[in-house]
Amino acid sequence: MVERLRARSAEFAEGWDSHHVAFQQFGTRVLNHPQVGRLAIDFQGLQPIGHDRIRIVVYTAADDAESSERLARLLNP
Repeated sequence: MVERLRARSAEFAEGWDSHHVAFQQFGTRVLNHPQVGRLAIDFQGLQPIGHDRIRIVVYTAADDAESSERLARLLNP
């Protein structure tokens, strides 16, 4: 995904390469999805320095097989 963003935006590529991050947040959220039940989702949020209106948040299944399997079921019903 990062490579696609870098290819489409010179501004994104420059910011990514500089590693200047003003805001970083990470953690795990637990959701109760109506179709698959409990999902533990890890997230990481980044905000480039000098770009108060831009935030990148990446969500992935937490490091547990059950959440990975349930997330896969949502993506491939």
